[in-house]
Amino acid sequence: MAEAITVAKTHRGVLTYSESKDILKRIGLTIQPKQYYNLIRNENSHSLSPQEEALLLLHYLESQEDVHVVVDELYVLNERGEKKDRVITCIAWWTSAQIQMARRFVSDMLAQTDATFNTNEKRLLLQCFVGIDNTNSTFEFLQAFSTAESACL
Repeated sequence: MAEAITVAKTHRGVLTYSESKDILKRIGLTIQPKQYYNLIRNENSHSLSPQEEALLLLHYLESQEDVHVVVDELYVLNERGEKKDRVITCIAWWTSAQIQMARRFVSDMLAQTDATFNTNEKRLLLQCFVGIDNTNSTFEFLQAFSTAESACL
């Protein structure tokens, strides 16, 4: 139960109970609606840190079918040189359909990336990689979320 509450706390204020319940179910945990909403109510003034947001996004993406995820991370070491903590610097994701389009059109043509920075409350970076198909339509084939501007792909 404590593990379910810990995971659900990362969802609070971002996901609905149903979405959180589905994620918890996939990893073998459960939480009651009243408990979930009390997490929101009790910690409503708390905002998520960039690492909490990155973990939330990672949990969500990993729960989706046909979404491929790559994580760039650093490890904080303790005084004995052992891994103490994991720090996510970047999460990139794509679907098979997006990669199929990219392989078809981007290999001989243009791929462009754009990133938003300082445009949201957390000042986090979202990169979108796009290509142009044979009908001059733009399609997105890869997205990346970075916790710092220096962590860009």
